[in-house]
Amino acid sequence: YRHKMVDEITSEIKKSSIFFIAKFKKLPVSEIELLRRGLRKKSASMLVVKKSLGKIALKNCGYEQFSEGLMDTSAITFIPDIAVVTECAKQLLKFKKDHENFEILCGLCEDTVLDAKGISELALLPTKEELLAKVMAGRKSSLTNCVTVSKEIIGKFVRTVDAYAKKKEGQDK
Repeated sequence: YRHKMVDEITSEIKKSSIFFIAKFKKLPVSEIELLRRGLRKKSASMLVVKKSLGKIALKNCGYEQFSEGLMDTSAITFIPDIAVVTECAKQLLKFKKDHENFEILCGLCEDTVLDAKGISELALLPTKEELLAKVMAGRKSSLTNCVTVSKEIIGKFVRTVDAYAKKKEGQDK
């Protein structure tokens, strides 16, 4: 059983270029399940690991430095895509805020080692959806300005042609 668990943890760590490690104690399983469900909605997963098994798996992957803070019960959150890393960090921080026995320790984000502060700072960044909304709002306002300017230019041209036609009409009489 232990070998199977270590293999599963090792496999998840090797597959993921982004993971966060947290420790907790005396949290109801139902609360951890709520966190897991929320993370699954973002295609992330979380494994609850025992200290000894987590240390072996981290060592197998060359990440021994991450095992220092592991407690008897720790959780490793695996994030499959950089596009959702901010959302996952926000969710973990919200959970931490609501549960004093949950502590985010460290993580790895595409070859960058993060401490708890780094993960907190990551959570302050806008999500992919927020960035897209800002870009689209900027494009919409640029397009609106372009249409307004074009309308003014065309209107001025029409008025100029009209004035010229009236002037020409007055000279012909």
